[in-house]
Amino acid sequence: MRVARGDAIETAILDAATEELARHGPEGFSVVRVAAAAEVNKTSIYRRWPDKDALMAAAIARTLTSTKERIIDTGSLVGDLSALAQIIGGRLGRPQGKAPALVSLSEAAADLVSDVASHPMAEADKVASDVIQRARQRDEWDTEAHPLDTVLMMLAGAVFHRILIRRRPVSRGWAHSIATIIGRGVSP
Repeated sequence: MRVARGDAIETAILDAATEELARHGPEGFSVVRVAAAAEVNKTSIYRRWPDKDALMAAAIARTLTSTKERIIDTGSLVGDLSALAQIIGGRLGRPQGKAPALVSLSEAAADLVSDVASHPMAEADKVASDVIQRARQRDEWDTEAHPLDTVLMMLAGAVFHRILIRRRPVSRGWAHSIATIIGRGVSP
């Protein structure tokens, strides 16, 4: 069955490219497999993107910018960080989250990562900034000793390691443990 024209084709191609990245990473990425999965000809892909790097970049950018989760105020920094860890973990468990993570770990795709990563990071920083602002209002955050980006890297790094290296899910209990450790470290 052929996909309809226009936006539907682009959506099918980007969905297939995301799946391809999640399965094979940037080194094993195949435009032929993307075309087959999207049920289009390769020419349909190359009409929209000049090469496979541009297609991978478009798939990653779409994935990263389509996520706009907000952390509901749980009433504590540990609760908010735990919720954030679970969101990151949930995303990494799906192709839409796994694909950008694998690309970010790829030495071969270093240029691709730097081109794509700056824009969506503003959204992630906003989510984290909201968490930190609430923690400051509750006097749970030592503002002088702990920069936001360092804490984000600690949390995200722990989740990436758990999902991508250890291949274990981010359970509620594990997320709470990591959040508790970080919460203790940043408290005044």
